[in-house]
Amino acid sequence: MEMIQKLRSSGVFWMITSACAFSLMQVFIKLTSASVSVYLQVLFRNVVGILISAIYIKKEQLLWFGSKQEQLFLFGRSIAGFLGLVTFFYASRLGNVADVTIVNRTGPFFTTLFSVIFVVSAAVLVIELIVNPYVTDKNVGEIQKIYSEAGDTESVTPVSSEDDTADSERMAELERRREAVLKLQSVNSDITGWVQLDGTDINFPVLTPPADDPQYYLYRNYKKESTKYGSIFLDGMCTVDSDNQVLHGHSMQDGRMFWQVIGFGSAKTVKSCPVFRYDTEKEAAEWKIVSVFKTNTYDNQGELFNYLRGDFDSAEDKMQFYYDVMKRSMVNTGVDLNENDKTVMLSTCSYEYEGFRTVIVARKVRDGEDATVDTSKITENENALYPDIWYPSGKAPDYWPDYFEDAVQNGMVDWYTGNLYKD
Repeated sequence: MEMIQKLRSSGVFWMITSACAFSLMQVFIKLTSASVSVYLQVLFRNVVGILISAIYIKKEQLLWFGSKQEQLFLFGRSIAGFLGLVTFFYASRLGNVADVTIVNRTGPFFTTLFSVIFVVSAAVLVIELIVNPYVTDKNVGEIQKIYSEAGDTESVTPVSSEDDTADSERMAELERRREAVLKLQSVNSDITGWVQLDGTDINFPVLTPPADDPQYYLYRNYKKESTKYGSIFLDGMCTVDSDNQVLHGHSMQDGRMFWQVIGFGSAKTVKSCPVFRYDTEKEAAEWKIVSVFKTNTYDNQGELFNYLRGDFDSAEDKMQFYYDVMKRSMVNTGVDLNENDKTVMLSTCSYEYEGFRTVIVARKVRDGEDATVDTSKITENENALYPDIWYPSGKAPDYWPDYFEDAVQNGMVDWYTGNLYKD
């Protein structure tokens, strides 16, 4: 459904762009009674299309040459288009007929029609590129203000510890943040958390959708209004009490929502924000990033990894899951992990291949643990496991054992601090 929505939005945009450029040209020709050759007509349309495309690509932060799987197709289509244009010019040697002749033979009706198409096309572009982002930013700003003011409230549950100690101040801060989430439920009772990554624009409420409609907030904001930006929402397999919570959000190519999650596939980005906040109605906490991985959702791209899990059958089941997460990580963070930890995942669409996802995995800072991370230990993982389609051979290398127990016994796991499978 999400892919269809994106394809439909992109298709409508380019249809409107083409109609806009064509209509503008036809109106100009008709009003000026100019004798414009077909060569100049084609050039005009292409220049307008290129300018609009360049602005769109820059604004939406798209890849100039497409994703890896699209580049060969785009190159072939460009060559075919060039050859078609050369053939067309050769076939229409006189070149001063075609479009301009057709327009000059039409009356006011078609001139009006072209004008209407142009105005409507321009209006849709303005709504898509200016109005909708503005409305989204306004709504986000409103809820951020409410959250910020709620977090500064004086109505904090008393903490029984010595006055002016670091521990009491810390506990008071966490309680303020938890109560801030609770106060947001007066805006929408489905708001059950807040996620914030310093140094990024990720600073949003987290919503828990209805049990009978787990994708309710996929294309709705926290006001329950329809929007292509959607909300950050908890996966239907999870609750705020789950050992592993999965948060979904769109990677909007204009930089909004979870777009910046994709950049955490590099050690440099993780170093800039190795710890982030994720507060729920039950507790406020910091979370240390342990893994950032990419995975596929189509089985023809390689073996599927089901990371949409909330709870586990046993400690062994849980550590097997964490092992599958860690061996896929593009970054070594130096943060340890064991069967007693709780984790949260930030999951978003990625564009290397169709249906790809980029996922940040972080574990909760333990009681009494230092919330900082030694960033000097954060490095690129040269042995990260990607889906089969990532590799030129079409098959992932056979580096990692299938089972966590074997990896531990072979000395391939340096991040595990639990007691399973240890002599």
